[in-house]
Amino acid sequence: METLPEYHAQQQQQQQHRSGAPGTAHKSPSPLGRVFARYDVLETSYHFFSEKIDFHFCDDPGEGRSSHPELKDGGALQVTLSQLQLDFYPYHWAAAEAGSHRKHWVGYEEGPLSRWVHIVGQQFRKQKN
Repeated sequence: METLPEYHAQQQQQQQHRSGAPGTAHKSPSPLGRVFARYDVLETSYHFFSEKIDFHFCDDPGEGRSSHPELKDGGALQVTLSQLQLDFYPYHWAAAEAGSHRKHWVGYEEGPLSRWVHIVGQQFRKQKN
């Protein structure tokens, strides 16, 4: 991944975000600069949102159907997903400090699972050394 130009662009962008743009350390940003900084894209990301997705699985009577005895007359199953949201950040390091680089993610909240992953990662690195 380190050989991809997108990776290097993201690293440079995150470094600028942490340290501020060159030559602006002592200046207060203009109103336009504050708006740009607020909506600046810090890394490549893909987002999907759907209000509702319905899946219908049918086992109609006839050739090529299930041989399960309870489905001898056919059957159906409906699965509904409501407000499905998927966010994918392809160049983000999973081993980053818990929550440190993720605050700009859309709808991100630090949860117990990410804290657990961080603790397990620290334990693994200690054992490795």
